[in-house]
Amino acid sequence: MKKPFCCQNKVEPFVPPPELDDPELSPVPEPSDCVPTNESISTRYIVQNIIGEGGYGKVYEGIRVSDGKKVAIKRIKKTVRDHYLQTTVHPKPLITEVALMLTMKQGPISPYVIQLYEWFEHPQVFTLVMENPDPCESLLDFINNNPNMNETTARLIMCQAVQAVLHCIEHGVFHNDIHPDNILLRKHTLELKLIDFGCGHLLSSNGYNRSQYRGIQAYYPPELFTCGRFYATSTNVWALGVLLYEMVNTCSPFCNITEITQAEIRFENPDLSKECRDLIVQCLNRDPTERLTLDQILQHDWCKTEDLEESED
Repeated sequence: MKKPFCCQNKVEPFVPPPELDDPELSPVPEPSDCVPTNESISTRYIVQNIIGEGGYGKVYEGIRVSDGKKVAIKRIKKTVRDHYLQTTVHPKPLITEVALMLTMKQGPISPYVIQLYEWFEHPQVFTLVMENPDPCESLLDFINNNPNMNETTARLIMCQAVQAVLHCIEHGVFHNDIHPDNILLRKHTLELKLIDFGCGHLLSSNGYNRSQYRGIQAYYPPELFTCGRFYATSTNVWALGVLLYEMVNTCSPFCNITEITQAEIRFENPDLSKECRDLIVQCLNRDPTERLTLDQILQHDWCKTEDLEESED
């Protein structure tokens, strides 16, 4: 599996790009509570090392000058392929990631979703200043480093992930790209943060066409191929089922599109509890209308049990 963009071990020296040192790069005010300012990002933040890089651009460590708070500064290069969304929280269409993160700032704030502090627009880039849960690692790294993850740990992570997704849905946001690279864990507490909303959509009761799915193949739901249409909640539940399977089996449940469409589950871990197996099976139901809802996952016996291993001794 590919290396996550957020927590690379290799730290590159920071060379300020022109956009991050441009005095005209001013924060875009939010209509409700921000006042326009002529300050540039370089006067508000100390921009430090690169901590992530991908097709979207780069992520830097940063320090907020006013109070010394650690932040993550993400630069998104503008392209002709960018998607813009019109929302009720801003008077003009905004690039997807900014639009969705602003939508989720309309309270209450979730401890399980990464927070956007402010954003800047420049002719060539958007710059997002976000929460930085340092020290952290991606769930992908955590799975690779803990190949024998017990159910107690998996339960802690799974329940937080479900609550993060539920928060998005309740705010009219469909993440559309849930997988271990897009989940951060604080190293000492395993507190979870869902990140990277660049592939998301506004919630639609009418569902989405196949061309609107922007996640990775390992997390494709079968209905993407069987009927060419998918819905936010059932797609999220499928992704969460794959996520849980990977945590407790240290491998993916399906290797190709044929296996996804058949949705036949084979468990590699012989020691899984029957409750854990049942939850995975119900999340990975081939029929999206028969999958559990997000609330039903949280009410499932496996999620409500504090320590199945101890109760069975």
